[in-house]
Amino acid sequence: MQERSGSGTRLFRYYVARSLDGFIADASGGVDWLEPFFDTDYGFRQFFASVDAAIAGRKTMDHTLKLSGGKGTGLRTYVLTRGSPDGLPAEATAVSDVKRLVAELRAATGGDIWVMGGGETARAMLVEGALDTIELHTMPVVLGSGTPLFGPFGTAVPFRLRESRTYPNGVVYSSYAAGS
Repeated sequence: MQERSGSGTRLFRYYVARSLDGFIADASGGVDWLEPFFDTDYGFRQFFASVDAAIAGRKTMDHTLKLSGGKGTGLRTYVLTRGSPDGLPAEATAVSDVKRLVAELRAATGGDIWVMGGGETARAMLVEGALDTIELHTMPVVLGSGTPLFGPFGTAVPFRLRESRTYPNGVVYSSYAAGS
């Protein structure tokens, strides 16, 4: 059961896979390095059933559209972008004001919100105090460079370990809740 934040509101959940050296995409922005791990169920279906909205950066959304053949996430998706909203699927809304988006989603009823990423989006949500959980799948691969788990921000933000489990293929799942 997912732990609720103090106010009983929806949770913002950064559910993500990363390499051992902390990258969520390789140097070209790709995630092909994850393919060897697709044969194991890491609980994604259960996670996906608990969310009814997603927040993604424009690069992540464009990559998702490419992988899904233009179908998107299947969720109401808020795309953080400073650029053009052109080319977004019908369920997606371009957003530039993170603070306002967080307030609106916190006030609304519904399921949890998946912070899809990328690293700049996760950083923006962290800075706004809008990451209730970080759910990491650490994959046993070193990329050397790429998109970091978070973009730079400059202050320590405490989280506490809620759960950790390992898989026979070397993947480690760790779930953290905001706060110390």
